Formats: sequence, structure tokens, C-alpha cells
Amino acid sequence: MNQRKLRTQREVAIAQQEQSLLAFKKTLLVAGTEVSNALYEYEAETKKFEFINKEVTALRAAEANSDELLKNGYATYLDLLTARQSALNAELNIIESKLQQLVSIVDLYEALGGGWR
Repeated sequence: MNQRKLRTQREVAIAQQEQSLLAFKKTLLVAGTEVSNALYEYEAETKKFEFINKEVTALRAAEANSDELLKNGYATYLDLLTARQSALNAELNIIESKLQQLVSIVDLYEALGGGWR
């Protein structure tokens, strides 16, 4: 009777160990996925920020060109205003992109185990 009880306890302990191992592997997979996603998001936002930064530079140059054309009589004031509006919209986009880049850093930090949860 005692031997049967010990054998049953051993089998239960082995089953619990296997459950714990599976739970640990699942946790590792979930954590790896979260870190991978956060890294991808950060990389994507960084590339997007660089692209928008170049766009802002180009639109500011277009604004300066429009101003010069207006001074020389080859463009209207509306052309200048349109160029300025485009440049300002691009600057708003770069601010939003930088925000998303910073949010992705926070997400990465959290995925790596940091944070307040």
C-alpha cells in the first residue's frame, strides 16, 4: 500500500514538473514574441522618422523656392502659402512619428521586463 502511494506521488510530481516546463516554454515564447514585435515596431518607426525628416527638409526647401519665385514674380502668394502649409503638415507628422518612436521604446522596455506592472 505504501509503495503504491509513493509511486502515485512520484507520477503526480513528474506530471506537475512537465506542466511547469510547458508553462515555462510558453512564457518564453510569448516573451520572445513581445520583444521581437517591439523591436520591429521601433525599427519601423525609426525608418519612418528618417523618411519624414527628409520630407520636411525637402518641403522647407520648396517653401524657400516658392518665396523666391514670389519675389521675382513667377509665383503667387497662394503658391507660397500652399508650400508653407505642406511644410507645417510634414513637421506635425515628424512630431507624431517621434512620439510613436518613443512609445515603441517604452513598449520594448516593458517587453524586456521593465516597467511598473
